Amino acid sequence: MTSHELAHKLLSMDDVAVTVRGYEGGVNTVTTVAEPRLLALDVYEEWYYGKHEYVDEGMDLDAHNLIKAIHIGV
Repeated sequence: MTSHELAHKLLSMDDVAVTVRGYEGGVNTVTTVAEPRLLALDVYEEWYYGKHEYVDEGMDLDAHNLIKAIHIGV
């Protein structure tokens, strides 16, 4: 989902809280929206990791497709 798609969906709703999953259960309200960063796609295959990873120093950038992304968090 892109930022424009997310904004369009959010603007079409009533004014409601936005939440993200808690670590083991429950939910938290969103408190931060980070600045855009480079995201490497399809880095992990293990089920217990998210599929993607924000680019860090030392990462082989040629091995992954990169996009700009924002992180919404607590």
